[in-house]
Amino acid sequence: MNTTEQLKAQARALGASVVGIGDLTGRIGTGKPYVAISFGIAYPARAFAKDGFNRDIVNGMRAKADDIYAGIREEIARIDAGAFAMRLDEAEKALGTSIVYSNQKLIASLSGLGWIGKSSLLVNDLYGPRLRLGVVITDLPLAPDRTVENKCASCKRCERDCPGAAIDGALVAHDDLVGFKIDWTRCVRCALCVVTCPKYAA
Repeated sequence: MNTTEQLKAQARALGASVVGIGDLTGRIGTGKPYVAISFGIAYPARAFAKDGFNRDIVNGMRAKADDIYAGIREEIARIDAGAFAMRLDEAEKALGTSIVYSNQKLIASLSGLGWIGKSSLLVNDLYGPRLRLGVVITDLPLAPDRTVENKCASCKRCERDCPGAAIDGALVAHDDLVGFKIDWTRCVRCALCVVTCPKYAA
């Protein structure tokens, strides 16, 4: 098993539902090659409803995510004690520079975990938009995954059902990734865009 598969296997063993590698070459201002290890933990379907989300379930996933973060970093240290390995929120401060795509959804998309949907959420083929995401930045030489095609296409379910009319379906570019525009001032945080997605119960 090569290093890339070894790290992915470790993340899955700790509870990650999906794991991917994103190439950050040219996206971090240091000039040094870095990659992102992106993972997603699938929320159970009962975590969301049309009138909101189950806060206990959603918050309870934080501990599992922390275990995966720790496990990935420990595995990287075991492979190469001198390797850089930090969570996305820590990496920018530690490196003293900005990271293009400095949010987990965009980096997860770059890592092949899904695409940015019309709801502005990451949508995965197996779990739809119900993933808790995490990202570890490292300088280990890992094999990146391919990005996936945006499959929202002509589907308008979340756009149609959004009670705040926050989703207008307009395309927007995120550097070399494509997503959709959303008006966050109109978003009422109801989670309807999660449960109405046809990939939600996949």
